[in-house]
Amino acid sequence: MSENPYAAPESDVNVEDGKRKRPILVWVIFIFASLGLLGILSHFAMVAGVIPLEGALGEYYASTGMLDHALVIFGVSYGFWSALMLFKLKRSALFWFLGQIPISIFSTLYTFSNDAWLKVMQETQQGLLVSLAPSYIYLLLVVGYVYYLYRKGTLQ
Repeated sequence: MSENPYAAPESDVNVEDGKRKRPILVWVIFIFASLGLLGILSHFAMVAGVIPLEGALGEYYASTGMLDHALVIFGVSYGFWSALMLFKLKRSALFWFLGQIPISIFSTLYTFSNDAWLKVMQETQQGLLVSLAPSYIYLLLVVGYVYYLYRKGTLQ
C-alpha cells in the first residue's frame, strides 16, 4: 500500500499552509468595490447639499427621487457583494458579476431618461460613450477575469 488514502488530493491552486492564495487582481477588485461603498455616502452628501453643486449637476441631484437613491444603494451594494464572493473565491462570484451587467444597463437607461442628467451631459460637453465607456470596460474586464478564474478552478 504505497498511496495514503487519507492524503489531500493534489490541486493546481497555489496552496501555502493549507490556505489558498488570492490572486492580486482579486484583492484589487475587492478594494475597488469596498471604496465604491463610499459612493453611497458621497451621493447622499450631494443630495443633502453637504457638497455644494452648481449648475446642471446641482439641478440633477435636486431632482433625484427615491428610485434614484434605491438604485445607487442597490447597485453599489450588489457590486460589493459580488466582489466579496470573489474575495472568498466562491464559484457564485461569476454569476453575481454576470448579474451586474443587466443591472448596470437598467440603471444607465434610467439615469439617461432623466432630463436633468441630459443637461449635465450638455453642460459638461461629455458624450454618451465617454461617460459610459470606463465603467462598462471595467465591468466586462472583471467578468472576463472572474470567468477565467472559474474555468481555471480557482473558485470553489
